[in-house]
Amino acid sequence: MWQQILTIWKEQFLHYGTESIGYLIVGTCFSLFYAQGTQQRRFRLLAKGCRLLAYSGFLMIILPALKLLNPQFEISPSGYHIFEALAISVATAFLWGSLFVKSLTKGQIRGIILLLMGIQIFVFVPLAIVFPDLNLIYYLLAFSWFSIGIQFHQMQTVGKGSLFNFVADSLMLLSLLYLLRLWHVIPVAGILPTILFGVISLSVVLAQLRFMQVSCSNLDEQLDFEKKRRTLFWDIAPFPILVSKLLDDTVLYINPVARNVLKISTDDISSFRLTDYFADKTKRDELVEKVRTSQILDGFEVEMRSPQSGEKLWLDLSARVVELDGELALYINLHNVTEQKETEEKLFKQASTDTLTGLYNRRQFEAMVNQAIASAVRYQTPYCVMMSDIDHFKSVNDTYGHEAGDVVLKEVAHLMQTTFRTSDIIGRFGGEEFIVFLTNTDINGAKIAAEHFRQAVEQAHIEAEGKHIPITISLGLTDTQNHDLMRLTKEADLALYYSKEHGRNQVAVYTPELENQENK
Repeated sequence: MWQQILTIWKEQFLHYGTESIGYLIVGTCFSLFYAQGTQQRRFRLLAKGCRLLAYSGFLMIILPALKLLNPQFEISPSGYHIFEALAISVATAFLWGSLFVKSLTKGQIRGIILLLMGIQIFVFVPLAIVFPDLNLIYYLLAFSWFSIGIQFHQMQTVGKGSLFNFVADSLMLLSLLYLLRLWHVIPVAGILPTILFGVISLSVVLAQLRFMQVSCSNLDEQLDFEKKRRTLFWDIAPFPILVSKLLDDTVLYINPVARNVLKISTDDISSFRLTDYFADKTKRDELVEKVRTSQILDGFEVEMRSPQSGEKLWLDLSARVVELDGELALYINLHNVTEQKETEEKLFKQASTDTLTGLYNRRQFEAMVNQAIASAVRYQTPYCVMMSDIDHFKSVNDTYGHEAGDVVLKEVAHLMQTTFRTSDIIGRFGGEEFIVFLTNTDINGAKIAAEHFRQAVEQAHIEAEGKHIPITISLGLTDTQNHDLMRLTKEADLALYYSKEHGRNQVAVYTPELENQENK
């Protein structure tokens, strides 16, 4: 029995096998064709039609052998004709549908396919039964492929037309093959159908490769166009733009306005790093961290200094992380707020410093010292307060004039700024009195600093209108670690009073006995 089944399958395979396998391969090639829009729908419909033809051919091979497995199963010759006509009618409906993808919507195409199925089933199937020898259904199949071939020739695809023409010629040859077989010019079985289906599959694969190549080329051109358009937009933008790599700050783009703000030439761009301009280098890491957290950052004010000239610059940065040419980048808008910051600093200086000496005025001094005391208490560090008073300052004014007195005050203030540390807080307390808050300093360190300052004043060469003005200064210290600034000021003032009462031009340290003497 199995030998008989194999014999039947072999006979049927000679008639249907080559086409079935060929349609299956061609349908697979069409289904794998990567395209978009109408092109994609066209190839999908062609793939469905080819697969239906392949599956119907395989069934035509298998069905005759079923009678040997089940004697009750028998299909008449007209039944085979009806089945073949039905299968080809359904398959060609999808092939015809591919002709309308450009002008119709998806829903309309489905309707057309169903309509064609109905027409072909109710027209060609009865004709196939009445006139089985005419093989009208194969004429329909041949005409379908011929029409599809013509459409492939008419496809207006720049750069891809030549290979689609190759596909079109192959499909038209397939329609000619059906006609030659119907006219008995060539046999049903033979090597020619195998070669032709191989050529069709190869032409579709080559068209796909060329299609992908041209699509990639078009994509590259489009990307290049977008880059040029983006660069043009940034170049003509009236605000400064800078784009740098997120990881190493290498500049990817900087527009002319930004170059002008940062005062860099075109030749310097390759070696430029925005990090080099940060007065505080850690600010760049802070900027990146904030951008990563919030995605978009606005109002990030930062002080800049030119590495070449040391010129100070204040910028307000707006930043966000973007992908530029395949790399994560930091897109930054720069807003020069130097004038605004200078105005703010000027106003702050006017409100917080003494006009004559440039030292902190009393109100600003007290505000800063209260913060310093809170910090010292938190970190348990010692601190001292020093009061100083220029000896016989009234005599200086009476003898040399008030302008000379102003010169003396400014010179003493300058000596204080150069003698004490930048971490110390210096203020003018009033008249010829000055006050210093010495941070992270015990009484021994404070005495050394105060004595050093006393000697600097005593040795200073101060002149006004060509006249030398010798001066000395008296100083009072306290280190009681009291948290009340008013109390500390009073203690230092008592020590200062003791210095003046015991010969002036010396340093005295507060003790509780000084307070007792004042009470007496």
